[in-house]
Amino acid sequence: MQQDSDYRFVRRLARRNGLLFWITCDSDGNETAHCKRPQVDSAAALDLVLNLDNNNVPSFDLEWDAERPTSVDAAELDLNAKSDIDGSVAKSPLSALGKQSLSDIATDTRSVHLVTPTDDSGDLQARGEGALIESGWFIRATCQTTSRPPETWCAPTR
Repeated sequence: MQQDSDYRFVRRLARRNGLLFWITCDSDGNETAHCKRPQVDSAAALDLVLNLDNNNVPSFDLEWDAERPTSVDAAELDLNAKSDIDGSVAKSPLSALGKQSLSDIATDTRSVHLVTPTDDSGDLQARGEGALIESGWFIRATCQTTSRPPETWCAPTR
């Protein structure tokens, strides 16, 4: 029995497998559900300029947690075949957003042991990849930005 809405339930299942889930609506009101991995290989939508003339970020806070896992040790027992199911994942399947990923920054490998009921290695590996994709978001930033240069932020009025 679940206590979430259907949307939150599907979103949680998608996230568990390293996917994003969202719904879009066209001009006619037709809704489309999307479920796919984060697109991190495309070009940046905007360059944030910090500590330079004509910067576009008046406020910026950064937090990071480099203690997150960088690999997954996942194993289960196939009750029908009486054999081991291995779903271990050595590193995140996503490309790094910057010059280095979490596994490049961490001084040692931090593994998480994943045990979950499953029938095949594909499902177990997807869950492991989902855990590493989630841990790859180890930097959280909050900022204010504007597309206008700083001299127009508080322009005097007459």
